Amino acid sequence: MNLIFEKTDINLLLSETCNDLKVFTLERAITYELLLPPISLTTWVDPTLIKQIFTDLIKYSIHHAHYSVCFKLMSFTSNDTVFKVEFSTDTSTNPLFEDERRNVVDRESFIGTLRAKYAVERSGIALSISEKGIIVSIPMLHAGNAETTMGLDKANGVNYTHQKTAPEKPIVLLVENDREIFAYLNKELKSTYTILRAPNGHEALLQLAINAVQLVLTAHENPIMDGVNLCRHIKASAKYGHIPVLFFTPVQAVEMKIEALMSGADACIENPCSPAYLRAQIHNILVNRKIVEARVSNNLSCNKDDLNDQAATGDFIARLHAIIQENTADMDLTVDELAKRMNMSRPTLYRRVKQYSALTPNEMITISKLQKAAELLTQRRYTIAQIAAIVGYSVQSNFSRDFHKHFGTPPSIYSMGMSGRIDVA
Repeated sequence: MNLIFEKTDINLLLSETCNDLKVFTLERAITYELLLPPISLTTWVDPTLIKQIFTDLIKYSIHHAHYSVCFKLMSFTSNDTVFKVEFSTDTSTNPLFEDERRNVVDRESFIGTLRAKYAVERSGIALSISEKGIIVSIPMLHAGNAETTMGLDKANGVNYTHQKTAPEKPIVLLVENDREIFAYLNKELKSTYTILRAPNGHEALLQLAINAVQLVLTAHENPIMDGVNLCRHIKASAKYGHIPVLFFTPVQAVEMKIEALMSGADACIENPCSPAYLRAQIHNILVNRKIVEARVSNNLSCNKDDLNDQAATGDFIARLHAIIQENTADMDLTVDELAKRMNMSRPTLYRRVKQYSALTPNEMITISKLQKAAELLTQRRYTIAQIAAIVGYSVQSNFSRDFHKHFGTPPSIYSMGMSGRIDVA
């Protein structure tokens, strides 16, 4: 996976991120202090990755603070090889918080997306604890070092970067280890769809983190992570759970089909199959998905008073929608957490949602967040970067991509059409 190295001003990036997230300190009546050195500190890094880490740690600090937080780009000497940024709170001396900080540093899942975790491993970025908080160490790289690092990723044979694709072509992710099968399917589908390839389930999850995939087509058996486990990961994710998953299964392999469907697959296709039949299956699933999304989007646009006037169906959906809206800033809002807040088990939540709506809980989370973002855009109180943070996106480009996909227009254009111009900084 290529890191997009750019010469980056760390002072400016930290300052911009703090400004984007200022709304959270105002909501909790917390004072924050930003300490920057008098000189500009620059290095060659992936600015999107660094900003995501800054965002995660700033939100984490604000969440655990009582009254104040401090973010400090620490001074350095000519012998240093890294820049250090400290994120501290007024609760840092609490022994319980010290244990929590240690858990954050040790826990890989703290860094938001799989793409970020994978990239952090290759970028030399490190997390550590200090007396006051958590420190991020960022390597000082020059252009030559950055080119060498990017070359290492290419040598590892991971060919997925930020793909520039025609917007009219839906993106299909094909998870297939056999290059000949992939080449054949790519030939049959590429005229209608943009085809991405992942040789196993683990790399498929990385692809999902950086591309707006509309459908996953996977073999049942793949190395590292097979199709069933991949499907379970996708369907359990608040971010990707709405994406349809199609399985290739051997002819008359009934047990494999049952296992795939039980993992959450939307359909199974016997392999080999007619290319025309495969194209028809994909087309129908994507068309039906758009119809469902449009229907639920309209339902969620109703005001809460209207929802509360409805019978049991409306009461349930209104309550579910209200809980999602209350937790829009939570990047890790999952179906499990949603079920807990609804005081029911995960299977019960799925069953109730299926009873009252054509969408999955994951889809309702995503659509509700985007509806909230659209509402905030019309108010013209926040920048687009701040709105992205408010609805739980640590990377603005990911928010803009999802918003454009759902509403058919970028957030900047949407805001101008609804309420005049808005600052997109």
